[in-house]
Amino acid sequence: MKKKIRGRITKIGLAFFCILLLPSWATAEQWVSLNQVWEKGFTEKNWILFDPRRVIHTADGGYAVLSNGFLLYKFGSKGNVEWYREIRESTPPYADNVGNDLIEVKGGGFLVVGSTNSDELSGRNMSKPFGAKSGNSRDTAPIAIKFASDGTEEWRRVIEPPEPGYKFGELDRAIEIKEGFLLMGRYLVGPSESFGIRIARRVSWLMQVSKGGEIVWKKFLDKELFAKIKPEGFDFTVGGDGNLVMAGSAYNWAVREPDGSIRGARNEEAQEYTLLLKLNENGEELYRTRIDRRRYTGITVTNNGYAVITMPLLDDARRPRQLVLYYLDEKFDTKNEVRCRDFEEFKPLGLVGVIRDGEVLAHGMSIGRNPFNAVLASIPSNGKCREVIYKSRSDASFVSASLSNDKHDLVLLQSAILNRKESKLIRYELDY
Repeated sequence: MKKKIRGRITKIGLAFFCILLLPSWATAEQWVSLNQVWEKGFTEKNWILFDPRRVIHTADGGYAVLSNGFLLYKFGSKGNVEWYREIRESTPPYADNVGNDLIEVKGGGFLVVGSTNSDELSGRNMSKPFGAKSGNSRDTAPIAIKFASDGTEEWRRVIEPPEPGYKFGELDRAIEIKEGFLLMGRYLVGPSESFGIRIARRVSWLMQVSKGGEIVWKKFLDKELFAKIKPEGFDFTVGGDGNLVMAGSAYNWAVREPDGSIRGARNEEAQEYTLLLKLNENGEELYRTRIDRRRYTGITVTNNGYAVITMPLLDDARRPRQLVLYYLDEKFDTKNEVRCRDFEEFKPLGLVGVIRDGEVLAHGMSIGRNPFNAVLASIPSNGKCREVIYKSRSDASFVSASLSNDKHDLVLLQSAILNRKESKLIRYELDY
């Protein structure tokens, strides 16, 4: 009898020991698995630095990709290129056109927003924006282009600056509303004098245009609101309550302390923070919140609020360099914080979406390995972050991602960093 009991205890001990040897993910909830369906490479031979920026699902089951240079690609469901269109000057040398956002319009067609420094496309001389001291720099003008479903250009709208001192304008994001479109952009204002310090600042603005591209209204937001880190400016999305949400990195304007010292102008990093604004369709502010000393990198809408991912500042030695995912309600009150443990090499470029039980997918690249590698990461509610996809030796990052409405079809846009000769569109099926 004692031998039988001793034998059972031994078996139980061995089983427990084997469980301890399993990787941490095996003892936690089952991870989502991704099955690659296809991978398609594409490029444009006429461009030395081919730089795709955005990918979206389309209503016909295919995909659309926007690249700098105003290159618009339409892909079929199997990754075949159905057509592509390019907007540029009639003769070389060609200017620097930047595509920041792409949306599919209800009823068919696409809207592209960005900027151009082309004299021909903007309709004015873009050289020497600051006069004789400008060197070889050129001004940029915000631009929006509407395409039909077959790629035919329907209209083009160049936004003129409100004053001569407003330079380097861009349109960053677009959202379709019932009356037309809401467009968000920014200008560089200055350099101006503030407490004896000359610094330029970016001013964020919001505008509504009609379905035909006519400007309905345009308004500027707080002059402190400008993106310092993300090249495309603030993110812009529609919340679950139907209102608009702006999210990005910002920093304080120069502030004179009681002792006469100036804070914020010389030490911008120390003043950087993540900022979120909620607006109605008329651009009126409803709520705002800030997360101090955290660098914004992405936002996605959840069932009852938002998930926002942030990184610590590079010079902040007082806190561990952890990614932190904040779950916020509709009024931006924090419901939960998820800290990614032992996940310092991943640099997120955006959030894909929430797939189940609060698990969030983030796309980006690894920064601790040489050269760069494209990474899709999972951030579950227990904080045990992991790499779901890791593309090694590719000199690339996942610059954009799109998740289908049923959350079972994921497409990733992989763009090369060091050698932008070819990019890839990769489709996965999610299996829960």
